[in-house]
Amino acid sequence: MPPSRVTFGPTVVKGVALSQSDIRVIDAHDRMPTGGVYEVGVDQLFFSTTNALGIIEQASSVFSQISRFSHEELVGKPHNLIRHPDMPQGAFRLMWETLQAGQPFCAYVVNLAKDGSDYLVFATVTPLGDGYLSVRSRPCVIELRDAVLGIYRAVRPGEIELRFSGMNTREVARVGADNLLAQVQAAGFATFEEFVWTALPAEVQARTAASGPAERHPCHGPLAALQATAAVVSEELDEWMSRMDALQSAVEALGAEVPRIRAAIDESGRTATSVSERLGGHTGMAPIMLSVNLWASMTTDIVTILDDLVEELVGLRASAARTRFRIALARLHNDAVVQFIEELATSRPGTQDARPAIVDLTRALQEGVVETELQMKANAENAQRVAGKLESAHGLLLMPHGLIANWSQMVVGRQDDEVLQLLPVIENQMEISNDNLARLARLAETSRSIAQPVNATGMRQQCRSMREAAAELAAPRSAGVRSEPETPAPTLDPRRLA
Repeated sequence: MPPSRVTFGPTVVKGVALSQSDIRVIDAHDRMPTGGVYEVGVDQLFFSTTNALGIIEQASSVFSQISRFSHEELVGKPHNLIRHPDMPQGAFRLMWETLQAGQPFCAYVVNLAKDGSDYLVFATVTPLGDGYLSVRSRPCVIELRDAVLGIYRAVRPGEIELRFSGMNTREVARVGADNLLAQVQAAGFATFEEFVWTALPAEVQARTAASGPAERHPCHGPLAALQATAAVVSEELDEWMSRMDALQSAVEALGAEVPRIRAAIDESGRTATSVSERLGGHTGMAPIMLSVNLWASMTTDIVTILDDLVEELVGLRASAARTRFRIALARLHNDAVVQFIEELATSRPGTQDARPAIVDLTRALQEGVVETELQMKANAENAQRVAGKLESAHGLLLMPHGLIANWSQMVVGRQDDEVLQLLPVIENQMEISNDNLARLARLAETSRSIAQPVNATGMRQQCRSMREAAAELAAPRSAGVRSEPETPAPTLDPRRLA
């Protein structure tokens, strides 16, 4: 895998290349990059938890190893302790806006270790009770990683120039966030949310493929129970993702097919109108014209249904993408549990310090599974609506199809040159109508097949078992393990969490 070296180059403001010390003064960094780089390993999944103000409560031993800060130096400090001066402030503005809306966030992040070395991660931050859980991993999707780093290189100099000109950090972050969104849209994503929905599943699947099967050292007691249950949860989440991949493929196929059917039926309606205009003045055509006019009217109704269906498919596509994101996040949290089990089982240095955090990891997993189940239920309901509209369109199309056949029979034998000229046109419409009926029936069947809600009873039970085992492992509870929130969370400060 190509190295994750980050090179931003000099920042130029008003034609002057700023030194690292200039940037340090402008943004008040207490240390600057040395040019050293630490490559995060594909198996180095690490995490931390913070309170609502971004103060670190727990930090895994791998986090300490990579950041070069001891556990004692991390706990109780703002998470922006590791913020790199090359990271756009707009990225953190987007993060806080997402978290304050109650949604998880993810992004590629360049961090700064205690010794001044850089390390690049793919970071997720998830609301958890009155605080946050962040899980980081090595970026494994090189194309996305490089595209995002390119966006950072484009946005960050402008932020520094604004700070150099005297703009306060809050306004700089706002402008930076707007510029980041513009760059993300230019890269092909309508919203930052769409980028997130794409990036996390891709990263989790790439990391899983690169790392191979997880190690499983012998364990005893609640650690063994947690290990066994986590393995089952991994398999179930993979099955859920396979279902979502099938749903996404089906939705993409529907999205491509429906506009084609709509265009064909719309053309059929125009043909009916043309026939009506050309034959309306002919004598003895009243019964025939009744069929033609009904044909034109019915195609208008079908086109209206298909237009509504296109909107339904847009919603279903977005819902499927959100669900894939949620499943990937749950898999990431479960993988973090699995790795932490291995660290505890092998007594890696520093792991015991973060032992209480196992409660937070399993809680985040359980809450994520609940959210995913709700999202998958919504997908099934959306797919049912899509199937219903397809069946309605199919039923309506049967009527003009019969009218076209009836019209063809009625004009047979007439010695009317214009009627004879229109017969090949009508016969062509019959073929198109037959094809559209078959396609609508097939698409409706496909939609019904993907509209099956998931049975998450077993998964819910597994998550409860994991939380129970985690609570036993963490007992006696330490101050670092948060309980369910009983009071409103304090006001968030967007400057505190990197």
